[in-house]
Amino acid sequence: GDGFQFEQTQNFENTDNNVLRDQYIRLDRKNFSWSGSTNYSQRLGEKSRLQFEYSIGNQKRDADRRTYDYVETEGDYTNFNTPLSSTFKSDYLSQNVGPSYQYRNDKARLQVDARYQFATLDTDSQFPVDLDPLKRRFNNFLPSAEYEYKFSQSQNLTLNLRTSTNVPSVEQLQEVLDISNPLQARIGNADLDQDYQTRFNMRYRNFHPETNRVFFFGMFGTMTNNYVANSVYSTGAPEGLAEGYEFR
Repeated sequence: GDGFQFEQTQNFENTDNNVLRDQYIRLDRKNFSWSGSTNYSQRLGEKSRLQFEYSIGNQKRDADRRTYDYVETEGDYTNFNTPLSSTFKSDYLSQNVGPSYQYRNDKARLQVDARYQFATLDTDSQFPVDLDPLKRRFNNFLPSAEYEYKFSQSQNLTLNLRTSTNVPSVEQLQEVLDISNPLQARIGNADLDQDYQTRFNMRYRNFHPETNRVFFFGMFGTMTNNYVANSVYSTGAPEGLAEGYEFR
């Protein structure tokens, strides 16, 4: 992607902090991902079975951001802006393994999963500062369950519990100053952990075929640990930037 940014900021308390910025930004981003899974299922009886599953997934991300300032004497964007440029790579590999139990009869259906996740996150930043590669390892228990009960052919209740993890994005990990919004500069945090989400929902449905009416009731909720949020702070940022935030 190619972008141009023209910004004029006036500071009415201190004119030394006035800013006039004319920049060209070249962004080259590459993403590659793959995943696969295998499972073995064993019947335990007429109404139940046990399944063992293994899955693996990989996400590779590469971001190269180059910023150039406009030079009046040359009439072009030739002044390379080092602090606002960066290269960053991340490699996230996750593996899930564990059993699941399934039971079904005429009225009810139950499925319970007990999976364990092993994940690694490797990041590498060589510009503007050549940092040592960062390796992170995560281990999480990811249970899930689903239960459905049919009161009749047109009336049923479903309960669902799911847990999952999410890896931070390149923008959230990349420790490079982003002033696309000059009043709120931001910078990433390479030490971010993956978040852990627990989602629960309950759904009740009652359909009357004679009147073609449907009654639906649901409750939904999500709880997230290690949530990636914005940490807002005041700082004496360069060139009159009054505020900024970083990911926490």
